[in-house]
Amino acid sequence: LRNIKQRFLEQEGIVHSFIESYKANTPHKLKMMDSFIAFTAILVVLQIGYYMIIARHPFEAFLAGIFTPLGAMLFTISLRVIINPDNREEYNTKRAIQAVAEYLIAFLIMCLCALNYMRQITSFQ
Repeated sequence: LRNIKQRFLEQEGIVHSFIESYKANTPHKLKMMDSFIAFTAILVVLQIGYYMIIARHPFEAFLAGIFTPLGAMLFTISLRVIINPDNREEYNTKRAIQAVAEYLIAFLIMCLCALNYMRQITSFQ
């Protein structure tokens, strides 16, 4: 029992030091991106739960509702990697500006595809 308590306290210290390091060393822009990533992950979980518990009828709408936040999350993660100041050696400033433009274009195309997919679903019913 003491061994379990000691391991728990060690893990709690690791988590606490990670949180303190994250708060102190992560730029505000990256924290905002991380919160958006967490929001989209929560959105995916909520939509899967809603689909499993309440409504199973429009499966295509479920697919569009799941893949759009997943795509947004993946696009944001890739943009976060490029914008992160720790990765400046791999990506220069010009590449970061180009990555933001690519992010916005890809996000727009993904949203338009999801809207088009939803429009096709409603036209068939």
